[in-house]
Amino acid sequence: LRVDGLSLQQADGELALHSISLGARLAEASWNLQDVQVRADGIELAGKAAMGPQAPHQLEASLQGAFTAAEVGVVRATAHLSGTALAPRFDLQVSAPARLRATGGLDLGGLVPGFEVDAAWSLFGWPLEGPRTVQSSDGRLQLQGTAEAYRVHLETALSGPDIPPTQVTLKASGDTRGLQLAPLHLDTLSGRLSAQGPLRWDPQLTWDLALRAEGLDPGVQFPEWPGRLAGQLHSSGELGPQGPGLRVEIAGLEGTLREQPVRASGAIRYRAGELQAQQLDIASGPNRLRLDGRADTQFDLAFSLDAPELGALYPALSGRMTGQGRLDGTPAMPLLQAQLEVSELGLGALRVATLQLQADWGESGGRAVLQARELVSGE
Repeated sequence: LRVDGLSLQQADGELALHSISLGARLAEASWNLQDVQVRADGIELAGKAAMGPQAPHQLEASLQGAFTAAEVGVVRATAHLSGTALAPRFDLQVSAPARLRATGGLDLGGLVPGFEVDAAWSLFGWPLEGPRTVQSSDGRLQLQGTAEAYRVHLETALSGPDIPPTQVTLKASGDTRGLQLAPLHLDTLSGRLSAQGPLRWDPQLTWDLALRAEGLDPGVQFPEWPGRLAGQLHSSGELGPQGPGLRVEIAGLEGTLREQPVRASGAIRYRAGELQAQQLDIASGPNRLRLDGRADTQFDLAFSLDAPELGALYPALSGRMTGQGRLDGTPAMPLLQAQLEVSELGLGALRVATLQLQADWGESGGRAVLQARELVSGE
């Protein structure tokens, strides 16, 4: 059989099939498709297939070809199918634009179909054409089970212009609604970040993860911020019809940044436009910031700041800063009481001996006084 010059009208345009040809032979011992060839715009395929007419219906098929897509380039692959009709095995090999091999099989003999997949790749990146934003030098993915109960094992190395070299190791179990990370390890920044817990996507995206950081050095990616960080956090949230919701509890985060000890504790929550800080305590060197309260349609937020060494917060800064205050009211009518004092402030060529702010603002107005002494700006 041979067909030339066939056109198929599709929603996004027309597919022109230059030629389709095949040969078929039906015999007592085997049903065969021979010399299958398809040529179309950007597509070339060739293959053959055979199946035994008697149970268990032995299979043997092969397909090779190439196709070209706008954002992918040229893809070249070969596939081989073997086994039986109810237990087929496959071997897929892709040689371009990346090297990938996937082997596995299906179990179609039970009430619930089963599967197993073992895939390995090298020099894979995205996008496939042009400069890569993410690169995987090598990796391996193993899947086994059914759609209702499967296991995942992933190992891969990631990198990119904005991604520090990262070794990813994932062990998980899942179903059609989500995954149970058990756990996910990211070996990066000379340390390790781990996550364990459920990640769901049905009926909406939700997560409830225990996070652990060990020996992370931000200086690997940002040379001006060397250090070592470790700690334990808990993150939960969802992305639903009412918008995103997020809660982060910092059980303890500590270490060093730029040779200064740092630590943090407390919790942050955001949901439906409401932001809450619950006993959030952040310290860098001798500097300390405390936040507690909420900000949404109603303000109820208290803060205090004690920063005797501003240079520990930002390299270009120098001086001391202290302050405290409260924010109440609403966004349309905020009520603010605050005191802030800065001494020996330096930022680049700017120098201020003292800077004082006193603010008391209520429903019917208020008063804010800013005083600066010995302000100098120059080269």
